[in-house]
Amino acid sequence: MAAIIKSLASSTTPSNMRLDAMYIKSVTLVFLCAALAGCSILLQDDCTVLVRKPDETRYKPYRDVAKFAKNYWQYTALAANSYLLDWPNYKQKIIIANIKTQQNIGAQQSILQMQFAQACKNETNELIPTPGWYAWSDFPPPKLARQAETPSLFFSVWEHRTAPGIEGISEVAIVFRGTQADQYQDWISNGRWFIPSWLRREDQYDITRDYVSKAFEAEIRNRIQQGKLPPTVSIVAIGHSLGGGLAQQLAYALPQSKVNPVRVQKVIAFNSSPVTGYRSTPNPPRKHNAEGLEIDRIFEHGEALAYIRLPINIIIPPNKRPSLVKDLRFNLNKSPGGVRNHASRFFACELAEFSGVTNGIIHTKNWSNPELVGWSESHDPPRKGDSSEVSKERCPVPPVTSN
Repeated sequence: MAAIIKSLASSTTPSNMRLDAMYIKSVTLVFLCAALAGCSILLQDDCTVLVRKPDETRYKPYRDVAKFAKNYWQYTALAANSYLLDWPNYKQKIIIANIKTQQNIGAQQSILQMQFAQACKNETNELIPTPGWYAWSDFPPPKLARQAETPSLFFSVWEHRTAPGIEGISEVAIVFRGTQADQYQDWISNGRWFIPSWLRREDQYDITRDYVSKAFEAEIRNRIQQGKLPPTVSIVAIGHSLGGGLAQQLAYALPQSKVNPVRVQKVIAFNSSPVTGYRSTPNPPRKHNAEGLEIDRIFEHGEALAYIRLPINIIIPPNKRPSLVKDLRFNLNKSPGGVRNHASRFFACELAEFSGVTNGIIHTKNWSNPELVGWSESHDPPRKGDSSEVSKERCPVPPVTSN
Protein backbone atom coordinates (compact mmCIF):
# COMPACT_ATOMS: atom_id res chain seq x y z
CA MET A 1 0.00 0.00 0.00
CA ALA A 2 2.85 2.41 0.90
CA ALA A 3 4.61 1.64 -2.38
CA ILE A 4 1.45 2.38 -4.35
CA ILE A 5 0.97 5.74 -2.62
CA LYS A 6 4.67 6.66 -3.09
CA SER A 7 4.49 5.83 -6.79
CA LEU A 8 1.30 7.83 -7.26
CA ALA A 9 2.73 10.81 -5.39
CA SER A 10 5.70 11.07 -7.75
CA SER A 11 3.65 12.82 -10.49
CA THR A 12 4.96 16.28 -11.35
CA THR A 13 2.16 18.17 -13.14
CA PRO A 14 -0.60 19.86 -11.08
CA SER A 15 -3.36 18.07 -13.02
CA ASN A 16 -1.71 14.70 -12.47
CA MET A 17 -1.22 15.52 -8.81
CA ARG A 18 -4.93 16.26 -8.42
CA LEU A 19 -5.86 13.02 -10.17
CA ASP A 20 -3.32 11.13 -8.11
CA ALA A 21 -4.73 12.56 -4.90
CA MET A 22 -8.23 11.48 -5.86
CA TYR A 23 -6.96 8.03 -6.81
CA ILE A 24 -5.06 7.67 -3.55
CA LYS A 25 -8.21 8.53 -1.61
CA SER A 26 -10.21 5.98 -3.60
CA VAL A 27 -7.62 3.23 -3.14
CA THR A 28 -7.31 4.04 0.56
CA LEU A 29 -11.09 3.89 0.95
CA VAL A 30 -11.24 0.48 -0.74
CA PHE A 31 -8.40 -0.87 1.42
CA LEU A 32 -10.03 0.56 4.53
CA CYS A 33 -13.39 -1.05 3.68
CA ALA A 34 -11.70 -4.39 3.06
CA ALA A 35 -9.75 -4.17 6.30
CA LEU A 36 -12.78 -3.24 8.38
CA ALA A 37 -14.96 -5.90 6.77
CA GLY A 38 -12.45 -8.73 6.56
CA CYS A 39 -10.07 -8.51 9.52
CA SER A 40 -12.83 -7.94 12.06
CA ILE A 41 -13.96 -11.57 11.72
CA LEU A 42 -10.99 -12.50 13.89
CA LEU A 43 -12.20 -10.20 16.66
CA GLN A 44 -15.78 -11.39 17.14
CA ASP A 45 -17.23 -14.69 18.27
CA ASP A 46 -20.90 -15.60 18.61
CA CYS A 47 -21.01 -14.47 22.24
CA THR A 48 -19.85 -10.93 21.38
CA VAL A 49 -21.84 -8.06 19.92
CA LEU A 50 -20.00 -5.15 18.30
CA VAL A 51 -21.82 -1.88 18.98
CA ARG A 52 -21.26 1.57 17.56
CA LYS A 53 -23.25 4.09 19.59
CA PRO A 54 -24.76 7.21 17.97
CA ASP A 55 -22.08 9.60 19.23
CA GLU A 56 -19.15 7.28 18.49
CA THR A 57 -17.16 6.44 15.36
CA ARG A 58 -15.84 3.01 16.32
CA TYR A 59 -17.37 -0.29 17.31
CA LYS A 60 -16.84 -1.58 20.84
CA PRO A 61 -17.18 -5.25 21.81
CA TYR A 62 -19.75 -6.36 24.40
CA ARG A 63 -19.63 -9.92 25.66
CA ASP A 64 -23.22 -10.06 26.97
CA VAL A 65 -24.96 -11.22 23.79
CA ALA A 66 -27.98 -12.40 25.82
CA LYS A 67 -28.71 -8.83 26.91
CA PHE A 68 -28.88 -7.57 23.33
CA ALA A 69 -30.78 -10.65 22.17
CA LYS A 70 -33.46 -10.02 24.81
CA ASN A 71 -33.84 -6.44 23.56
CA TYR A 72 -34.22 -7.29 19.89
CA TRP A 73 -35.33 -10.86 19.26
CA GLN A 74 -39.08 -10.12 19.11
CA TYR A 75 -38.57 -7.25 16.66
CA THR A 76 -36.48 -9.43 14.36
CA ALA A 77 -39.10 -12.20 14.67
CA LEU A 78 -41.86 -9.79 13.60
CA ALA A 79 -39.72 -8.78 10.61
CA ALA A 80 -39.01 -12.41 9.66
CA ASN A 81 -42.69 -13.34 10.03
CA SER A 82 -43.71 -10.70 7.50
CA TYR A 83 -42.35 -12.92 4.70
CA LEU A 84 -45.14 -15.41 5.46
CA LEU A 85 -47.87 -12.76 5.16
CA ASP A 86 -49.39 -11.30 2.01
CA TRP A 87 -52.47 -9.56 0.69
CA PRO A 88 -55.30 -10.44 0.70
CA ASN A 89 -55.13 -13.57 2.88
CA TYR A 90 -52.96 -12.21 5.67
CA LYS A 91 -55.90 -11.58 8.02
CA GLN A 92 -56.54 -15.25 8.63
CA LYS A 93 -52.93 -15.82 9.66
CA ILE A 94 -52.70 -12.84 12.01
CA ILE A 95 -56.01 -13.75 13.66
CA ILE A 96 -54.57 -17.21 14.33
CA ALA A 97 -51.37 -15.55 15.63
CA ASN A 98 -53.46 -13.41 17.99
CA ILE A 99 -55.29 -16.48 19.29
CA LYS A 100 -51.99 -18.29 19.92
CA THR A 101 -50.57 -15.25 21.72
CA GLN A 102 -53.66 -15.17 23.95
CA GLN A 103 -53.40 -18.90 24.62
CA ASN A 104 -49.78 -18.55 25.68
CA ILE A 105 -50.75 -16.34 28.63
CA GLY A 106 -50.33 -18.55 31.68
CA ALA A 107 -49.80 -21.62 29.52
CA GLN A 108 -47.06 -24.16 30.08
CA GLN A 109 -43.66 -23.48 28.53
CA SER A 110 -44.01 -26.68 26.52
CA ILE A 111 -46.68 -25.04 24.33
CA LEU A 112 -44.44 -22.07 23.53
CA GLN A 113 -41.50 -24.37 22.80
CA MET A 114 -43.66 -26.43 20.47
CA GLN A 115 -44.47 -23.25 18.54
CA PHE A 116 -40.75 -22.40 18.31
CA ALA A 117 -40.00 -25.94 17.10
CA GLN A 118 -42.58 -25.60 14.33
CA ALA A 119 -41.46 -22.12 13.28
CA CYS A 120 -37.67 -22.35 13.61
CA LYS A 121 -36.91 -24.57 10.66
CA ASN A 122 -36.67 -24.10 6.94
CA GLU A 123 -39.66 -24.70 4.68
CA THR A 124 -42.25 -23.75 7.28
CA ASN A 125 -45.40 -21.66 7.16
CA GLU A 126 -45.57 -21.15 10.93
CA LEU A 127 -44.97 -17.72 12.41
CA ILE A 128 -42.27 -17.38 15.07
CA PRO A 129 -44.13 -16.84 18.36
CA THR A 130 -43.93 -13.28 19.70
CA PRO A 131 -45.51 -13.30 23.17
CA GLY A 132 -47.48 -10.16 24.02
CA TRP A 133 -47.75 -8.91 20.42
CA TYR A 134 -51.20 -8.64 18.82
CA ALA A 135 -51.85 -7.71 15.18
CA TRP A 136 -54.36 -5.11 14.04
CA SER A 137 -56.69 -7.18 11.88
CA ASP A 138 -58.75 -4.11 10.83
CA PHE A 139 -55.84 -2.04 9.49
CA PRO A 140 -55.00 -1.12 6.78
CA PRO A 141 -58.36 -0.43 5.13
CA PRO A 142 -59.01 -2.28 1.84
CA LYS A 143 -58.28 0.71 -0.40
CA LEU A 144 -54.82 1.21 1.10
CA ALA A 145 -54.12 -2.52 0.92
CA ARG A 146 -54.90 -2.46 -2.81
CA GLN A 147 -52.62 0.55 -3.33
CA ALA A 148 -49.82 -1.25 -1.49
CA GLU A 149 -50.34 -4.49 -3.40
CA THR A 150 -49.68 -2.85 -6.80
CA PRO A 151 -45.91 -2.37 -6.18
CA SER A 152 -45.78 -5.54 -3.98
CA LEU A 153 -45.56 -3.58 -0.71
CA PHE A 154 -46.67 -5.43 2.42
CA PHE A 155 -46.85 -4.16 5.98
CA SER A 156 -48.75 -4.99 9.15
CA VAL A 157 -49.29 -3.27 12.50
CA TRP A 158 -48.90 -4.89 15.91
CA GLU A 159 -49.34 -3.69 19.49
CA HIS A 160 -47.47 -4.99 22.52
CA ARG A 161 -49.54 -5.61 25.65
CA THR A 162 -47.81 -5.95 28.98
CA ALA A 163 -50.98 -5.80 31.14
CA PRO A 164 -54.78 -5.71 30.69
CA GLY A 165 -56.41 -2.45 29.59
CA ILE A 166 -55.14 0.33 27.33
CA GLU A 167 -52.48 1.38 29.83
CA GLY A 168 -50.90 -2.02 29.32
CA ILE A 169 -50.24 -1.27 25.63
CA SER A 170 -46.63 -0.14 25.64
CA GLU A 171 -45.74 -0.15 21.92
CA VAL A 172 -47.24 -0.07 18.46
CA ALA A 173 -45.02 -1.48 15.70
CA ILE A 174 -45.52 -1.11 11.96
CA VAL A 175 -43.60 -3.91 10.24
CA PHE A 176 -42.52 -3.87 6.59
CA ARG A 177 -41.70 -6.94 4.55
CA GLY A 178 -38.39 -7.05 2.72
CA THR A 179 -37.35 -8.29 -0.70
CA GLN A 180 -38.93 -11.40 -2.15
CA ALA A 181 -36.62 -12.76 -4.83
CA ASP A 182 -39.42 -13.55 -7.30
CA GLN A 183 -41.07 -10.10 -7.09
CA TYR A 184 -39.65 -7.76 -9.71
CA GLN A 185 -41.38 -4.78 -8.04
CA ASP A 186 -39.19 -5.34 -4.98
CA TRP A 187 -36.07 -5.04 -7.12
CA ILE A 188 -37.39 -1.86 -8.72
CA SER A 189 -37.78 -0.37 -5.23
CA ASN A 190 -34.29 -1.56 -4.26
CA GLY A 191 -32.79 0.07 -7.34
CA ARG A 192 -34.69 3.37 -7.15
CA TRP A 193 -31.41 5.34 -6.93
CA PHE A 194 -30.64 4.27 -10.49
CA ILE A 195 -34.11 4.10 -12.08
CA PRO A 196 -35.81 7.35 -13.17
CA SER A 197 -39.21 7.99 -11.60
CA TRP A 198 -41.00 8.01 -14.98
CA LEU A 199 -39.79 4.46 -15.56
CA ARG A 200 -40.36 2.92 -12.13
CA ARG A 201 -43.57 4.89 -11.47
CA GLU A 202 -44.90 4.53 -7.91
CA ASP A 203 -42.64 2.14 -6.05
CA GLN A 204 -42.86 0.92 -2.46
CA TYR A 205 -41.09 3.99 -1.07
CA ASP A 206 -43.54 6.30 -2.85
CA ILE A 207 -46.58 4.42 -1.49
CA THR A 208 -45.09 4.37 2.02
CA ARG A 209 -44.32 8.10 1.92
CA ASP A 210 -47.52 9.35 0.29
CA TYR A 211 -50.21 6.99 1.57
CA VAL A 212 -49.12 4.59 4.33
CA SER A 213 -47.58 7.32 6.50
CA LYS A 214 -50.75 9.45 6.36
CA ALA A 215 -53.12 6.54 7.05
CA PHE A 216 -50.97 5.17 9.88
CA GLU A 217 -50.61 8.58 11.57
CA ALA A 218 -54.37 9.19 11.36
CA GLU A 219 -55.12 5.71 12.72
CA ILE A 220 -52.83 6.22 15.72
CA ARG A 221 -54.43 9.58 16.53
CA ASN A 222 -57.95 8.15 16.16
CA ARG A 223 -57.21 5.21 18.45
CA ILE A 224 -55.76 7.52 21.08
CA GLN A 225 -58.86 9.75 20.90
CA GLN A 226 -61.16 6.72 21.10
CA GLY A 227 -59.35 5.40 24.19
CA LYS A 228 -57.95 2.36 22.40
CA LEU A 229 -54.32 3.45 22.86
CA PRO A 230 -52.65 5.39 25.67
CA PRO A 231 -51.32 8.84 24.69
CA THR A 232 -47.86 7.75 25.84
CA VAL A 233 -47.66 4.71 23.57
CA SER A 234 -44.29 4.28 21.85
CA ILE A 235 -44.29 4.01 18.04
CA VAL A 236 -41.71 1.72 16.41
CA ALA A 237 -41.07 1.04 12.71
CA ILE A 238 -39.47 -2.32 11.87
CA GLY A 239 -38.21 -4.06 8.77
CA HIS A 240 -35.68 -6.47 7.31
CA SER A 241 -33.65 -5.69 4.16
CA LEU A 242 -35.87 -3.57 1.88
CA GLY A 243 -38.30 -3.44 4.81
CA GLY A 244 -35.65 -1.73 6.94
CA GLY A 245 -35.36 1.03 4.36
CA LEU A 246 -39.14 1.37 4.20
CA ALA A 247 -39.34 1.60 8.00
CA GLN A 248 -36.97 4.57 7.89
CA GLN A 249 -38.97 6.11 5.02
CA LEU A 250 -42.15 5.96 7.09
CA ALA A 251 -40.45 7.56 10.10
CA TYR A 252 -39.21 10.49 7.99
CA ALA A 253 -42.54 11.00 6.20
CA LEU A 254 -45.03 10.77 9.08
CA PRO A 255 -47.29 13.89 8.95
CA GLN A 256 -47.04 16.33 11.82
CA SER A 257 -50.50 17.18 13.12
CA LYS A 258 -50.98 20.24 15.33
CA VAL A 259 -53.39 18.25 17.52
CA ASN A 260 -52.01 15.18 19.29
CA PRO A 261 -48.91 14.93 17.08
CA VAL A 262 -47.66 11.40 16.43
CA ARG A 263 -44.03 10.54 15.90
CA VAL A 264 -41.99 7.37 15.40
CA GLN A 265 -39.64 7.13 18.36
CA LYS A 266 -37.49 4.31 17.05
CA VAL A 267 -36.68 2.44 13.85
CA ILE A 268 -35.30 -1.08 14.10
CA ALA A 269 -33.76 -1.96 10.74
CA PHE A 270 -32.49 -5.51 10.41
CA ASN A 271 -29.87 -6.31 7.71
CA SER A 272 -31.20 -3.12 6.20
CA SER A 273 -31.12 -1.61 2.73
CA PRO A 274 -29.09 1.62 2.53
CA VAL A 275 -32.02 3.16 0.59
CA THR A 276 -34.16 5.09 3.09
CA GLY A 277 -36.06 7.67 1.03
CA TYR A 278 -34.62 10.51 3.10
CA ARG A 279 -33.91 12.87 0.19
CA SER A 280 -37.21 12.17 -1.54
CA THR A 281 -39.24 13.07 1.56
CA PRO A 282 -40.56 16.66 1.64
CA ASN A 283 -39.24 18.99 4.30
CA PRO A 284 -41.24 19.50 6.44
CA PRO A 285 -41.86 16.99 7.94
CA ARG A 286 -38.53 15.23 7.22
CA LYS A 287 -36.20 17.36 9.35
CA HIS A 288 -38.49 17.40 12.37
CA ASN A 289 -39.07 13.64 12.20
CA ALA A 290 -35.38 12.83 11.72
CA GLU A 291 -34.16 15.01 14.57
CA GLY A 292 -33.44 12.75 17.54
CA LEU A 293 -35.04 9.70 15.87
CA GLU A 294 -33.44 6.52 17.21
CA ILE A 295 -32.38 4.17 14.42
CA ASP A 296 -30.99 0.82 15.55
CA ARG A 297 -29.40 -1.02 12.64
CA ILE A 298 -28.96 -4.69 13.55
CA PHE A 299 -27.03 -6.95 11.24
CA GLU A 300 -25.28 -10.28 11.01
CA HIS A 301 -21.57 -10.28 10.28
CA GLY A 302 -20.87 -10.83 6.60
CA GLU A 303 -24.42 -10.18 5.36
CA ALA A 304 -24.47 -8.78 1.83
CA LEU A 305 -25.84 -5.27 2.40
CA ALA A 306 -23.28 -4.52 5.13
CA TYR A 307 -20.66 -4.06 2.40
CA ILE A 308 -22.87 -1.48 0.69
CA ARG A 309 -23.63 0.41 3.89
CA LEU A 310 -19.96 0.51 4.88
CA PRO A 311 -18.63 2.99 2.26
CA ILE A 312 -21.78 5.09 2.71
CA ASN A 313 -21.04 5.26 6.43
CA ILE A 314 -17.52 6.45 5.63
CA ILE A 315 -18.76 9.17 3.29
CA ILE A 316 -21.69 10.20 5.53
CA PRO A 317 -20.72 9.17 9.09
CA PRO A 318 -23.74 8.06 11.15
CA ASN A 319 -22.65 10.25 14.08
CA LYS A 320 -22.96 13.33 11.83
CA ARG A 321 -26.60 12.68 10.94
CA PRO A 322 -29.63 14.30 12.63
CA SER A 323 -30.94 10.89 13.74
CA LEU A 324 -29.39 8.81 16.52
CA VAL A 325 -28.01 5.91 14.50
CA LYS A 326 -26.72 2.89 16.42
CA ASP A 327 -25.16 -0.12 14.70
CA LEU A 328 -25.10 -3.58 16.29
CA ARG A 329 -23.23 -6.41 14.60
CA PHE A 330 -23.85 -10.01 15.64
CA ASN A 331 -21.88 -13.06 14.55
CA LEU A 332 -24.33 -15.90 15.15
CA ASN A 333 -23.71 -17.68 11.86
CA LYS A 334 -20.16 -18.92 11.48
CA SER A 335 -20.43 -19.83 7.79
CA PRO A 336 -19.40 -17.19 5.24
CA GLY A 337 -21.90 -16.08 2.65
CA GLY A 338 -23.42 -12.67 2.03
CA VAL A 339 -26.82 -13.98 0.92
CA ARG A 340 -26.98 -16.74 3.54
CA ASN A 341 -26.10 -14.35 6.36
CA HIS A 342 -28.66 -11.85 5.07
CA ALA A 343 -31.56 -14.25 5.63
CA SER A 344 -34.02 -13.33 8.36
CA ARG A 345 -35.67 -16.41 9.89
CA PHE A 346 -32.58 -18.30 11.04
CA PHE A 347 -31.11 -15.14 12.58
CA ALA A 348 -34.36 -14.31 14.41
CA CYS A 349 -34.61 -17.83 15.82
CA GLU A 350 -30.97 -17.84 16.93
CA LEU A 351 -31.48 -14.48 18.59
CA ALA A 352 -34.46 -15.92 20.47
CA GLU A 353 -32.30 -18.83 21.63
CA PHE A 354 -29.53 -16.54 22.87
CA SER A 355 -32.12 -14.42 24.70
CA GLY A 356 -33.13 -17.38 26.87
CA VAL A 357 -36.79 -17.42 25.82
CA THR A 358 -36.42 -20.98 24.53
CA ASN A 359 -35.14 -22.19 27.93
CA GLY A 360 -31.88 -23.45 26.47
CA ILE A 361 -33.53 -25.53 23.73
CA ILE A 362 -31.75 -25.14 20.38
CA HIS A 363 -34.60 -25.14 17.89
CA THR A 364 -32.41 -24.03 14.98
CA LYS A 365 -31.07 -27.56 14.77
CA ASN A 366 -34.32 -28.34 12.99
CA TRP A 367 -32.83 -26.80 9.84
CA SER A 368 -32.44 -29.68 7.41
CA ASN A 369 -28.83 -28.94 6.41
CA PRO A 370 -26.80 -27.65 9.38
CA GLU A 371 -23.73 -27.08 7.16
CA LEU A 372 -25.64 -24.36 5.33
CA VAL A 373 -26.58 -22.47 8.46
CA GLY A 374 -23.25 -22.23 10.17
CA TRP A 375 -22.83 -25.04 12.68
CA SER A 376 -19.23 -25.02 13.87
CA GLU A 377 -17.11 -26.48 16.64
CA SER A 378 -18.52 -23.89 19.05
CA HIS A 379 -21.98 -25.52 18.78
CA ASP A 380 -23.24 -28.94 19.64
CA PRO A 381 -22.88 -31.20 16.59
CA PRO A 382 -26.14 -31.91 14.77
CA ARG A 383 -27.84 -35.12 15.83
CA LYS A 384 -30.26 -37.46 14.15
CA GLY A 385 -33.90 -37.38 15.17
CA ASP A 386 -35.62 -34.54 17.01
CA SER A 387 -32.69 -32.30 17.92
CA SER A 388 -35.00 -29.63 19.32
CA GLU A 389 -34.85 -31.46 22.66
CA VAL A 390 -31.13 -30.73 23.02
CA SER A 391 -30.44 -28.13 25.71
CA LYS A 392 -27.28 -26.04 25.89
CA GLU A 393 -26.08 -22.89 27.60
CA ARG A 394 -24.93 -20.85 24.61
CA CYS A 395 -22.69 -18.24 26.22
CA PRO A 396 -21.32 -17.82 29.74
CA VAL A 397 -22.58 -14.80 31.65
CA PRO A 398 -19.76 -12.23 31.95
CA PRO A 399 -18.45 -11.81 35.49
CA VAL A 400 -19.54 -8.76 37.46
CA THR A 401 -16.60 -6.47 38.10
CA SER A 402 -16.44 -3.96 40.94
CA ASN A 403 -15.38 -0.36 40.34
